[in-house]
Amino acid sequence: MKMTRISVVLSFAFVVMLLTVGPVMGAWPQEQGLPYFVHVSAGLCLFWTLVRLSIERGCPAFSAGQTGRDLVAVLRLAVLLTGWLAIIGMTLAASIEIFFRIAAFRYPISWRLEIWPSGLVDIALLVGALLLRWWSSGRPALLTSIYGLLVFGGLWCALLIPALRRPVAVEGVVGLAEETAWASVFILGAGLVTALFCWAAGWAHHRRRVRAWPNELWRLAEAATEWPGFRFSVGTVAMLVLLVGCVFVSRPLTGVGAFLTGGSLLVLAHRRWQESLADAGCALMTLGVVAGCMFAQPLSNTPEAMFAEIFNRAILGLAIMTAFWHWLGGVWEQQLDSGQAWTTAGRLIRVCRRVGFLVGAIGVLVGACLAFWPLRQYVTDLDDAKRRWVWGLFAYGLLILSLLFSARRTGKPTLGWLLLLAVGCMVGFILVRSPHVPLTEWVVGRWPLVLAGAALVLLVAAFGVQRRPSWEALFEACYLTGLVLAPLVAALGVMLHMPQWFPYWLPSMTFALLAGLYLLAAVLFKPRVIAVMSILCVAVGWWHRW
Repeated sequence: MKMTRISVVLSFAFVVMLLTVGPVMGAWPQEQGLPYFVHVSAGLCLFWTLVRLSIERGCPAFSAGQTGRDLVAVLRLAVLLTGWLAIIGMTLAASIEIFFRIAAFRYPISWRLEIWPSGLVDIALLVGALLLRWWSSGRPALLTSIYGLLVFGGLWCALLIPALRRPVAVEGVVGLAEETAWASVFILGAGLVTALFCWAAGWAHHRRRVRAWPNELWRLAEAATEWPGFRFSVGTVAMLVLLVGCVFVSRPLTGVGAFLTGGSLLVLAHRRWQESLADAGCALMTLGVVAGCMFAQPLSNTPEAMFAEIFNRAILGLAIMTAFWHWLGGVWEQQLDSGQAWTTAGRLIRVCRRVGFLVGAIGVLVGACLAFWPLRQYVTDLDDAKRRWVWGLFAYGLLILSLLFSARRTGKPTLGWLLLLAVGCMVGFILVRSPHVPLTEWVVGRWPLVLAGAALVLLVAAFGVQRRPSWEALFEACYLTGLVLAPLVAALGVMLHMPQWFPYWLPSMTFALLAGLYLLAAVLFKPRVIAVMSILCVAVGWWHRW
């Protein structure tokens, strides 16, 4: 009896394998065999799904028997095999195409595979097979697989768009090829699919609650049913959208896709709290605002000026969101019960403050890139037009005000450090774009003396903010920079310089100013031992005089 069953199973497997492998392997002798290979695999996946469903629904008595169960098991393996073959083939083609579109990868042109438009039909066939299986079995894990396939379909649509737009010849001169918005199509597609599935999950839960009235009221207290692997899949897609969106932040549709994906993650975090999803959702909402700032007016045509404007607009968006997240975290403190969070808004307080700090740090980093952009080796544009001065100073001013507001609202010393760095970036922006102004030449030529004077100002500022609780977040940055960092850099700049770099009187004057600085610190902040540094600075300055 056992041998008879094995022979029956092997017979089923042989027939199914013959009908599956025969058409699939027939693709290889042909030119451009991969598209045909995927077509046949996807079609067979749907075909065997229909056969299996027909047996289970049309012949329930046969499928309940031993022979029927063996045949259904063989068909299940055939569906898995053909489906995975189609997915692997399309993933291979998509991966190689993405590598070709990234400048860091240079492969031989013979390795490139064509992205065929009919691949969308292949994805539709696979989605249809999964939908039929979900309809017959009701397994929620299949919905996660459908979500992944639809996101991959959005990527496939994006790859159908050429990476570069052909340059147009004007008066016989051919311009540079422009990059298309293919990546933003993927971001929008991923956002739409994610929002659709999040809405569908909420609608299904709402429908179950409606049906519970009035005979099954106990179901109203049940949590929403989770699709296995759905949250992890959404988080992975969100990280891809965030990464690609940061690279293509100036492209159209990026902001819309970021808002859709970020809003969906926040909805999921509200339904069942998960802090990582909330972090990613807030980050994507920030990306959407930054992307929206890119379209206030058209960007410049030249690459050098375009990058400077992108940095400028990114600072504006990051400054707005830095203040917004810290403000929102403060507003939601009313949701705490004796300091404990019991609502989604209360749990988001820590997330908002953490994301707000990271956004502020990124804003300072982008500000440093903008400040010293004209000093890059391949940049020839000084970026000193009147319009650029206005927008640049406005962006830095907004970032400084945003960090000041956030530091005072939260009392976090780390935001005080970011504020000090933002002020430094603005000073660098001014100096780099005015190299031939007499004041700039004087500051650059005597920078140790200027730095010692700045340290004195910071020390006085630290004494002032120490007595005001609302400004206490700035004390650490002002005190340590004025007492340690700035004097140290100024002293090293004097001692390690060549004699012809600075005027002969500058070392003695710098150390005299530092001596006054430490003497003032000993008076203002009580530790008298600091006065020893004043004596040391006087001695070193006297030595430099000779």
